[in-house]
Amino acid sequence: MQDWLFASGDCEWTHDFGQHERVNFSRGPVRAFMEQKQMFPGILLYRAATDGSSAFRIAMEGVSTTGQMVLGGMLGGAGTVAMEGCDEQSWREEGRFFSLTPIERRVVYDVRARGDWQAVAIRLEEEALDFWAPRMTCRWPCARH
Repeated sequence: MQDWLFASGDCEWTHDFGQHERVNFSRGPVRAFMEQKQMFPGILLYRAATDGSSAFRIAMEGVSTTGQMVLGGMLGGAGTVAMEGCDEQSWREEGRFFSLTPIERRVVYDVRARGDWQAVAIRLEEEALDFWAPRMTCRWPCARH
């Protein structure tokens, strides 16, 4: 299980996407949402957005012990994505891409939204390979023995 921590100023709260696929959070100037949807086994889509200017933190508190990769993009604002044991990735303009492999590591997103801010990410887990591998066929000329 992976709990998520949302923080703005001195207010913090946790959310378990296993219970509800969407969380709305509002504190002072921060009015935002984040959702996690399972698209296929081992493939999850994340969307997050806020309106107005604000600063907040989103952290993945639980650590994964299985292989996974996160590919995403920040649309607007500025901030950093930090993963334990790795260099921070920062962005200052919209359209910034990021990638992570958060195996047994805490991940923290610090966001400074200016106007509307959005983020989207796809999480690929080992289970996705088990699901897709039998459905894939070779489209290139293959040598047969």
